[in-house]
Amino acid sequence: MESPLFLQREAKLYIDFDGTSVFEVPILEGLAFSQATNVNEVNLAEASPDGTTSRRGTARFTDSLAPAEFSFSTYVRPFKSAVVDAVGSADRQTAQHHAVEEVLWALFAGAKNYRATTSSVDPLFYGAAETDVVITAGGSNSVVNFNESNVLQMHTPDLYIVLGSGSSTAANNMVYKIESAVLNEASIDFDIDGIATCNWSGFGTIITDVTGETSPSFLAANGTVTPTVNEGIFGSNNFIQNRLSTVALTQNTADDPNTNTLDSYTLTLTGGNITFSNNIEYVTPSTMGVVNQPLGHYTGARSISGSLSCYLDGTTARSADLFEDLMESSTYDAVNFFNLVVTLGGAAGSSPSMGVTIPAAHLEIPTHNVEEVIGMEVNFHALPHSGSAGTLGQSITAANEATLTFIGPVPDNNIGV
Repeated sequence: MESPLFLQREAKLYIDFDGTSVFEVPILEGLAFSQATNVNEVNLAEASPDGTTSRRGTARFTDSLAPAEFSFSTYVRPFKSAVVDAVGSADRQTAQHHAVEEVLWALFAGAKNYRATTSSVDPLFYGAAETDVVITAGGSNSVVNFNESNVLQMHTPDLYIVLGSGSSTAANNMVYKIESAVLNEASIDFDIDGIATCNWSGFGTIITDVTGETSPSFLAANGTVTPTVNEGIFGSNNFIQNRLSTVALTQNTADDPNTNTLDSYTLTLTGGNITFSNNIEYVTPSTMGVVNQPLGHYTGARSISGSLSCYLDGTTARSADLFEDLMESSTYDAVNFFNLVVTLGGAAGSSPSMGVTIPAAHLEIPTHNVEEVIGMEVNFHALPHSGSAGTLGQSITAANEATLTFIGPVPDNNIGV
């Protein structure tokens, strides 16, 4: 007899992007999902009628449901599609680059539509029109941009969390549905002794138990979900080792009118982080006498920022020079522009790798960490901009703070398809 209890390591996550495209995204330890209630408390506060007694009762009522919250982590796993136009395949055209978790980046960056590519120029994820490219899969890499993220509301797919061993016995599986989910934050941590991961968090309108339901069609009565895209999830050669990661920090002299900084600096990472945030807020009705549910969300200011940790290095054009130059330029330059490229997994072009390119990174003055080996931490903020290197300028209405580039190998085990 199987145990009626459920283990975290057996949890699976599925994303119903549009009712027909269902992505399976492997998750790590730390899955969390919950929904709280907003409760009002009414207290009596009156004087004593006789000098000795007082009514001290309390009433409580549920006013509304707070938005559902969820969080989970994934590995960064780029790959090159090997099975074209097959069940589970990430591609319909040719061997092109993808990432196991690419649907999450697409949702975060404003994608509203999905179509497996049928030609080399068609986008994979796009906005309102197929010319509104969010992710482009290609033969040499896959590129995610944020040009379509200036939207009031993000696309809201349903998330399905399956708990259980995956056996055919319905009593041993449970399926929870997070309706109208929206991604709020994605955070990449540079643990140089670990594997590249991304921490995701977001909101939904309500969590429901849909165990045993058979609608939509990808749900089975035995508590299992059949994905339409799951290529690469069983590969073992598409994990990224953080210790191989590199940083390129450059600047065109035309973007530094006071010539206070060098054209390039070399930083060797000891750690770091890049955080992407949509700053989502929810609207909930306030009708008397009912328990109100979240009505919908809207996006706040988009924010991309992070930090780079390294040792204090006195070699020319390394961290000590960067500190000195930023200190000097802070007296003259209200804004500095650096082209920052962080490549997880090795130098640019390596496989597997994930590149984060920030054309206009505003650097703060580094701080010193006094430990056995003196370290430095460089905080930065990605700015929307106009122009290219040498002509950069702030453009607060733009949506081009960063691009992501994935390069992966052909999976060595494609049994998921």
